[in-house]
Amino acid sequence: NKAITESAGADITAEQYHDMVFAINEAMFTDFIKEESKNFKLVKNVEEVILPETLTTIGDGAFAGCDNLERINIPNSVISIGNINFSTSGKLKYNEDASGKYLGNEDNPYHVLVRIKDISASSYEFNPDTKIILAGAAFGSSLTTIDIPEGIVEIGSSAFANCEKLTSIDVSGFDTSKVTDMRQMFDSCLLITELDVSNWDTSKVTNMSASFSGCHSLTS
Repeated sequence: NKAITESAGADITAEQYHDMVFAINEAMFTDFIKEESKNFKLVKNVEEVILPETLTTIGDGAFAGCDNLERINIPNSVISIGNINFSTSGKLKYNEDASGKYLGNEDNPYHVLVRIKDISASSYEFNPDTKIILAGAAFGSSLTTIDIPEGIVEIGSSAFANCEKLTSIDVSGFDTSKVTDMRQMFDSCLLITELDVSNWDTSKVTNMSASFSGCHSLTS
């Protein structure tokens, strides 16, 4: 079983351990994500990833090339996940409830909402244990109303983009205090007329490009 787990092992490279079991401690993993994410994509035979409990951020495309990845734990410490992070090979096993597919850990299998199951549904009931809504989670869906529950700490880029039937959004439960990226969050939600973001703390946001682009009916 090829796995990436938390460890205090020696320095490694993806090339050296392409077909082997190997370990990455928190500092090494953080460097790998930020500095060498392209190399990580070469680890195509990895089947399981166990992330350190103190990890807070997973960068863009960190696991995009891991085509054989079947299992990954996302610890509760993670509060931010970048774009295009998981292969579309279909091998990754998700945790599921009646309405969504998730990634998480043993204590909270619903930590990250990856994708809503029924994109033709007009409403969606979020799992109360969800903290992160992954990029594209409801992209192009037929949702007409969205009520973001308390405790959500990140909504990924394009999470609700192209939801052209969406008319009502309650984002009062969205804790934005640690959010850095709000790209295309509600891009092309054509029917939204008003959105109350008065409680948003955007002091750490570095990218809000096209967050409300194409929301032609938005007046306030």
